[in-house]
Amino acid sequence: MDQRGRSAVRLDRDFRWEGESRPSRRQELFVAGEHGQVYPLLAEDARLDRSSDLTTLFETARTHLLIDVP
Repeated sequence: MDQRGRSAVRLDRDFRWEGESRPSRRQELFVAGEHGQVYPLLAEDARLDRSSDLTTLFETARTHLLIDVP
């Protein structure tokens, strides 16, 4: 995956917190920085139905994510 010309890895996963019966969804993006840093972007939502805005929120944040900017 590419994030504005940088190597990136995206993970989308469903999971359950310990003691919770409802699953949660997490979207993560890890972007390689210029000097070996890794920049993470994380969005998580406990609602796994169509009312969740998680994907829209994540994509908006990803669009505006700036890497290696002082």
